[in-house]
Amino acid sequence: MRRAILPCLLASTTACAHGDRGTDQELSRLRREVRTLERDLAAAKDRIQDLDRRVTLLNAQPVARAPEPRAGVGRSVSAPQPSIAAQPNLPVVRIAPKYPTGEVEADVGALDDGRPPILIKLGPSDAVETEKLAVDANVLRRPDPVLHAEDPKEAYRRALTALREHNQPERAKSMFEAFSRRHPDSSLADNAVYWLGEAHFALGEYRDAIACFERLERRFPRSSKIPYARLRWGESLMRSAQPERAAVQLRLVVERYPDSPAAKEASRLLANDGEKGSM
Repeated sequence: MRRAILPCLLASTTACAHGDRGTDQELSRLRREVRTLERDLAAAKDRIQDLDRRVTLLNAQPVARAPEPRAGVGRSVSAPQPSIAAQPNLPVVRIAPKYPTGEVEADVGALDDGRPPILIKLGPSDAVETEKLAVDANVLRRPDPVLHAEDPKEAYRRALTALREHNQPERAKSMFEAFSRRHPDSSLADNAVYWLGEAHFALGEYRDAIACFERLERRFPRSSKIPYARLRWGESLMRSAQPERAAVQLRLVVERYPDSPAAKEASRLLANDGEKGSM
């Protein structure tokens, strides 16, 4: 009998031990959940207090009132809008479709600041004749600026032909000036400035010619026309009765561009004027 009771007691003791450990684990889990709920409750209380403060501030601000509907405009269909000063004031937009029965307006928008509403009419215009703008019929006769755009190369060729072949420096001057205005970024822009200076030189406008040659060197320092511009610069000074300054320019051509045709011409001018004793 004793041998039968002893195993039962041992089994019951073991079951109780296991039961105590399960209870402890369950209690620990419940305690963790309670702590989590307490933290969530504290955060919710802080959120509620923040919302209460914001509501109090909003209620303390003045309330915007919607303007009275204008008389004679039509039947206005709108719902009362909430007045929340924190939102931006939006204009009221009135949409007025055309029906045989007349205009029907609908207000779309939130708050307004008292300004007149924007009226959008759907349908044909009913503006009076005096409000219509006159149409310039000449616009239809003008060439399309895209399809009939001026070709820079062709404009340059015409100007150069007027100067060199037709001997029309005045006309060529105007054409090269127009080219420089219309095509400042063209690959021929430096050539146009040089030939503009040549046109001034041909007309005896030596000061303007020198200004063109200076502009060429300043804006296009790598242009192949610079040696010739320096040569004409020196010649312009010679014809302006400034031999000393002319000699300086001509010598610069010889020193900087010794292998160019411009340098050979500059050497010849220096030699001729040296023989005359003018330099």
